[in-house]
Amino acid sequence: SGKRICTVPENHSHGVICYGNWKLICTQEEHTHDLMCQNNPEADLESEAIWTSTFAGVTLTGDRNNDLLAIARTQLGYQESTRNFEVLEDGKSINGYTRYGAWYGTPYRDWSAMFVSFCLHYAGADPEAFPQSSGASSMAELWKNLGKYAPADTYDPVPGDLVFFADNTVGIVAEVHASAIYVIRGDVENSVHTEVIPRTDASIVGWGSTEEQ
Repeated sequence: SGKRICTVPENHSHGVICYGNWKLICTQEEHTHDLMCQNNPEADLESEAIWTSTFAGVTLTGDRNNDLLAIARTQLGYQESTRNFEVLEDGKSINGYTRYGAWYGTPYRDWSAMFVSFCLHYAGADPEAFPQSSGASSMAELWKNLGKYAPADTYDPVPGDLVFFADNTVGIVAEVHASAIYVIRGDVENSVHTEVIPRTDASIVGWGSTEEQ
């Protein structure tokens, strides 16, 4: 992170000494280094063979909730690339490449929902019964249309369910306790990790049930 990939050695703007008889004689390229000069579009790329190798040791059992959690747990610790990225419109922020975005077809987007979709896919969940999406709000709508979504205070989650948050992110419920839930989430601090969240936390807006209807 922070290493310049750009081959232009230094910033340069044409000045008076770059001109002779009002004609540009300077052979040096005008250039101002920015974030894109640190981008390496070849860095950290992954093929399907690479990402499927991360859960090669998982044997699917047919128990959807357990299989979903088994896949999700193999992804803990994954971090988006800091070397291969797109610069956002503000010119100061970046979205790094991720395997979840690459799998979905949009390598540089916010990837909370794509992480969950990736886990659903490789856990063998039927995409018509358990829809996937690149965005949490659109995923919630799809699940709502199938009668598999419940508002936060109307449902008791079980491990393997989805939990939707007010900031348009989604995670997978790993453990349920009396006062808290453990959630595996992607794209939180640019990584996949487990968070402990109070069951009554205001950030929780709804649940997605992964049980058959």
